[in-house]
Amino acid sequence: FRRLRPWSTSYVGTPGLVKTLELAGARVAPKETDPPLLVGDIAAPRGGKLPGHASHRSGRDVDLLFFYTTPSGVPVPSPGFVKVGADGLAQIADAKGISYVRLDVPRTWELAKALLESPHADVAWLFVAEWVEALLIDYARAKGESPHLVWRAESVMLQPKDSFPHDDHFHLRVRCSDDEAVAGCVDGAPHWPWLPARPTLRDDVLAETLRELSEG
Repeated sequence: FRRLRPWSTSYVGTPGLVKTLELAGARVAPKETDPPLLVGDIAAPRGGKLPGHASHRSGRDVDLLFFYTTPSGVPVPSPGFVKVGADGLAQIADAKGISYVRLDVPRTWELAKALLESPHADVAWLFVAEWVEALLIDYARAKGESPHLVWRAESVMLQPKDSFPHDDHFHLRVRCSDDEAVAGCVDGAPHWPWLPARPTLRDDVLAETLRELSEG
């Protein structure tokens, strides 16, 4: 993958998120000639509010741009944040005039699939416009993807109600890992039914731990 803004310092994420991006990038762009996964903002080096974002404060959020082809189906590098319509087309206006690119549905679905199957982090949400989700889910079903995987994708894909519809990128948010949760990370995300339960301490172990902490 490559950074959308190479000069920016807003590319600091949790280990699980970064490893997930490395895995996803390798899956969707295995060859040097493939257009790479283009990664937008993650978080600032010390976290906290990031200009232009309501979230992206803890290293667990990242903007991922979609993949595109020419209208005839030839893969092209991402033109950046361009709005995809319900027909899968996105308009680009530049000095040469107006042109169009088409959402590369197979590769964008492969990106979503790689994120969901990552062993390094659990997807909490994959914010995206509902019409883009429809294109991806219809493709996944037609391809014969596992119904369980499609159900998981439908569950985590959500068009946010308090921001723009996300018709030009995915906003991935991963859950706190177990180690991060123990250290105080609170994600507030759904505990999806396909995820294992969080580990808990037995009452006697917890009591002993608290006693040692109070004495130390």
